[in-house]
Amino acid sequence: MSHKDVIILKFADDTAVIGRITGGDEAAYRKEVASLVTWCEDNNLTHNTDKTKEMIVDMSKERRTHQPLFIRELEMKRVSSFKYLGVHISKDLTWTLNTTQLFKKAQEQLYFLRRLRKFGMPLKILNNFYSCVIVSVLTNCITVWYGSTTMKLLL
Repeated sequence: MSHKDVIILKFADDTAVIGRITGGDEAAYRKEVASLVTWCEDNNLTHNTDKTKEMIVDMSKERRTHQPLFIRELEMKRVSSFKYLGVHISKDLTWTLNTTQLFKKAQEQLYFLRRLRKFGMPLKILNNFYSCVIVSVLTNCITVWYGSTTMKLLL
């Protein structure tokens, strides 16, 4: 990384490049993406362009047109949201999608809790299942998203 307005986040095999673009100058961001691709190639790491996405968060009053991002002559898909390390991030920087997905996943897990109860599992096992599976889903990254969640989403 060689520019103060670009951050590369790495975790295991997931990498995110975050670039702050001011005054419409995307050069530093594009240069860092190209450098990352070159570094991967030089170090025998496969860069999966099918999984590469670009999301633009533009909070300015005057919306700019941004050129598409190309890697090895392939245009990267531009998305309005993506999932990074289990957290859904949307271009409007609200937590609506993340909260909705967490609740949906927790409801799916409740099905298994009901099945366990139907099979006559002891209360201690049901409580353990709830604590380990459902609570962990509902509290995933809660310190990040809870403060920005509206009551409408929680009801």
